[in-house]
Amino acid sequence: MSYVINVSLKGRHFFRTAKDSLTDEASAQIVYADICKRFPKSEGFECEMTYWRESGTTVASTRSN
Repeated sequence: MSYVINVSLKGRHFFRTAKDSLTDEASAQIVYADICKRFPKSEGFECEMTYWRESGTTVASTRSN
């Protein structure tokens, strides 16, 4: 699981955080609040935070039982 923060400027992509940089909700909320302050809507910025859930299944392994 991870949180990604996207920032756009006047409707165009500006930047986003790396997929694995925010892995817990508490830290993600702190960073999101800080980014929103630094890139205010009054200057044309929009911030969005997305939570990504992922799972994986081993399809091959050399590990013996």
